[in-house]
Amino acid sequence: MNLISLTIWIIATLGGEEGLALHQKITHAFLDLLQECSYFLKLGKCEFEQPSVEFLGWLVTKEEVAVDSSKAAGLAKWPRRLRNVKEVRRTLGILGYQCPFIKGYAQLARPLMELTQKGVPFHWEEQHMQALDHLINLIIAVPVLKCLDLEKQYFLEVDASSFALGAVLSQKDKKGHQCDVAYFSKALTPPECNYDIWDREFLAIIVALRHWRHLLIGTQDPVIILTDHANLLYYRHPQKINCQVARYINFLKDFNYQLKHIPGAQNHMDALSY
Repeated sequence: MNLISLTIWIIATLGGEEGLALHQKITHAFLDLLQECSYFLKLGKCEFEQPSVEFLGWLVTKEEVAVDSSKAAGLAKWPRRLRNVKEVRRTLGILGYQCPFIKGYAQLARPLMELTQKGVPFHWEEQHMQALDHLINLIIAVPVLKCLDLEKQYFLEVDASSFALGAVLSQKDKKGHQCDVAYFSKALTPPECNYDIWDREFLAIIVALRHWRHLLIGTQDPVIILTDHANLLYYRHPQKINCQVARYINFLKDFNYQLKHIPGAQNHMDALSY
């Protein structure tokens, strides 16, 4: 995965003959290292200098990452009426693998997740069928995300509802348009559902930073965190924070970031609030 990510970044950043030459140099160095260590590759399973790479059900190019259309087509025949909790968990496992492509996945999958909770009787109803059908249709449409650029600034939009939180990671393209590179969502635990709205919105920031820590920590340009909750801009004042917030202050020190307030109507994740 690291070699694939590095190769895509090299070709996307340098482009043309320069990027291809560097890619070939890295490939030869990698193959030489395998030979020195007596590791062998099966030639029939190897592809070199391809414009796209199929990787674990995703189709990766130098500019975009998309769900493999052949995998998405297989979901079209997936049964819409599940018979027990085991089938629900199996279905959520398959759909959950594509959640980076689905904005607000935790919100959309909530009716199905509730069926897997302990002590909840299993009754497959219309709301469950609609939730499953909607998620499958989103994947069948073959959603596409832009490949991230390690040299560009990140934008992180977050939002929280009474039972879920979500985030969108994006970057600007060459024309200045903001393009989504990944989605993340998470259902709140019962104790977290009891947080007030200020704490839930702050939790959304912490969870999103933790999820993408490998990308967002130590960035040269500040990560612009966009929130529609203006009170979060004042969390650094000691007299305004509680114990739940105080324990995350040291965690936030590892990141170069700026908080920016945006109206709810402009927040891509604001659908969680409804």
